[in-house]
Amino acid sequence: MLLIGQYVNIREETQTTTVTNLMTTERTFTTTELMSEKITSTIKSTTAEAVVVWPAGTYSLMKPAVGCPGNDVTWLEGSRYYDTEDDQRNNGYVVSTSMSVVQDQYSNIRVHFCTKATTSGSESDWPAGNYCILKYTTCPTGFTEGYISWDDEDTQNANEKSGTVPSGVYNTDTLIYYCCRNDGSDVAEIRLPIGNPFYLLRYTGLCQKVKSMSMSEETITWECQDGGVKNVGVVKPYEDGFAENIKLHFCYYN
Repeated sequence: MLLIGQYVNIREETQTTTVTNLMTTERTFTTTELMSEKITSTIKSTTAEAVVVWPAGTYSLMKPAVGCPGNDVTWLEGSRYYDTEDDQRNNGYVVSTSMSVVQDQYSNIRVHFCTKATTSGSESDWPAGNYCILKYTTCPTGFTEGYISWDDEDTQNANEKSGTVPSGVYNTDTLIYYCCRNDGSDVAEIRLPIGNPFYLLRYTGLCQKVKSMSMSEETITWECQDGGVKNVGVVKPYEDGFAENIKLHFCYYN
């Protein structure tokens, strides 16, 4: 037979145990909910990154050695062969291990392009940043047009082009149009497709950072006609060639 005091103590202990169990259950639910929210957020973030496709507009990019960047668009390919200065060749050179580019024993250079020649209303605009691409027909929204002209070899000029190439003039000299923008920071990561390597060009800053991609900088220097005139637009990719020569800086993303 329980005394009244013993009964009260047992009841209080039971209530305390019940409250403790409820608090433990509540903490368990809270932890589960937080884990669920974190997993959902991760899935959404991964999905959002996975569905990034090449932005709207028509444009050209330099072709990587491994091929044009992905199958989500139809890339048209082409090339330009530059017959560079024949005499006193001393500074035409390629510093690239990842681009589809060939330099022969005479310092002549052939580069290859990947061109997106169509666009659709469902594509997003290019992200703000500090970089250039090559123009094809018109510059995409947010870019400003510019150009660079190469004064190629005058004697027995062997320039040639094949396939689809960026907008420009291709005869015994070369002029190529570019699309550049400086409406964002080069150190603020932008989102572009990450499935395959690709190239952008430096503009007024360093190489633009791209989310989830490693980056290396490569250069090509074209030795132009001795005594020729360097003809570049006010808007142009970063260019620092000596005298009449053209030196461009390419940003490789992998």
